[in-house]
Amino acid sequence: MLKKIIVLLLSAVLALSAAACSSADEEEIDELTVESNWEYLDDPNQEEETYMDPGWPEDDAEEESVLLNEQIVMNVMIDGIPVMVDWEKNEAVYGLYQLVSKDPLSVKMSKFGGFEQVGSLGTHLTRSDREINAQPGDIVLYSGNKIVVFYGQNTWSYTPLGSILGLTDSELNELLGNGDVQLVISAG
Repeated sequence: MLKKIIVLLLSAVLALSAAACSSADEEEIDELTVESNWEYLDDPNQEEETYMDPGWPEDDAEEESVLLNEQIVMNVMIDGIPVMVDWEKNEAVYGLYQLVSKDPLSVKMSKFGGFEQVGSLGTHLTRSDREINAQPGDIVLYSGNKIVVFYGQNTWSYTPLGSILGLTDSELNELLGNGDVQLVISAG
């Protein structure tokens, strides 16, 4: 009988301890959630790390507005040839800028469809897809994780990133239309 009472008392103490630890863990998780600006998502269908921006904290709303209204400068090289780009003012471009501000981003691009070069960013950026009639020189985000540079035309749903300046359609075709290329983007 005494053994049963001890077992019951120990069970009660363990249950109370578990409940106390559980609420402490929840408080700790809530604090981490509030302090985090980025949420890492595990998608079993994705091979790369995924970043989702759940929104700007209220304190940073003014900073976001200022940053999205400023001209972002990033250097672009295609197969070692520097090209000038007029960047859009959107969250995807700002996310790309944040990505390359630490280290240059090198993307192996593959020729696709006879009108574009496509390469994986290795991460996801914020999408604002809309149907676009892409023209030679346009740079877009496709599926949130691929960058596309056009040397021909196509109509599809993309997030616009920018446009290459100062090259004719013929020069773009020569630069991009003869096989796979290496794209390097760095902070300006």
